[in-house]
Amino acid sequence: MITDLIKSNYAQTAPGHVVEAKYFYFDTEPDPSAELAVVYGGFERCASDFEVKRNYYPWHILEFPTEGHCHFTVNSKEYSLEKGLIAGFSPGDTHHYKCDFRQPMEHAFIAFTGKKAASLFEHSRIKQSVSVTTYDQDKVNTIINSILQTGFDKTEHSQDLCTCYLKTLLLEQANETERTGHHFSVAEKSYRRCKAYIEKYFSQVILPSEVAGACGVNVRYMSRLFKQFGNSTPQTCILQLKLNKAANLLLTTDMPIKDIAAYVGFEDQYHFSRSFKKLYGQSPKNYRNDLTKSLSF
Repeated sequence: MITDLIKSNYAQTAPGHVVEAKYFYFDTEPDPSAELAVVYGGFERCASDFEVKRNYYPWHILEFPTEGHCHFTVNSKEYSLEKGLIAGFSPGDTHHYKCDFRQPMEHAFIAFTGKKAASLFEHSRIKQSVSVTTYDQDKVNTIINSILQTGFDKTEHSQDLCTCYLKTLLLEQANETERTGHHFSVAEKSYRRCKAYIEKYFSQVILPSEVAGACGVNVRYMSRLFKQFGNSTPQTCILQLKLNKAANLLLTTDMPIKDIAAYVGFEDQYHFSRSFKKLYGQSPKNYRNDLTKSLSF
């Protein structure tokens, strides 16, 4: 059983007692090509002596406390597990649970893996902060209950459904974090302010210096921010958005190509055609004709 594997290989101390528990288990080694996969999960009502200490774990873990309180240490830093928070850790993180004996914890938990598990976990900001406030307690509870119930039902599609629910949860948490910006550094806030300006006004923007001026930052500093947080440049971001919009107009309108070029902010049609071909592999005219033909069959 997976529980025996966990206890024998990863626990430094014997797991503490639980008063009530229910678990579900899927494949411990899902398809290696899977972007994300739930491995197991469950619910526990812990006893006052509940304590678990591990120096390694093979999966990402999400914790959803529903009642009580637990002292939670990850990589030597102390946190609290209590209602209203989402917490977690990644493979390789040392961790230690110790319940408050006066208010033992009740919690749900999800173990997951996959090629994109780490990046989704990081974007949710749970990886960096370990313990964060839930973006919407009612919505989180609904998703967690869906994961648990689907896992307990154990139908043919249970693992895929649980994985979809989990991805939704992580992306919702990431979206709320991005919207509020609570956990961003000053530098990342500046990057996101510049990026948001580009996304709104890219058709009117010609030079990155216009963006920098509008956002109150130095243009060289802005370029460093885009390299650090976006692995790109401001000019590449502007150009990509212009060309994406142009491609959409080629498919959905009868506008002449020269008018599309001007509409998305190119002063020179030749520059537009050359840039479009570099990104899409063919000229704007051929792009429109090829896709129009394919849609006519």
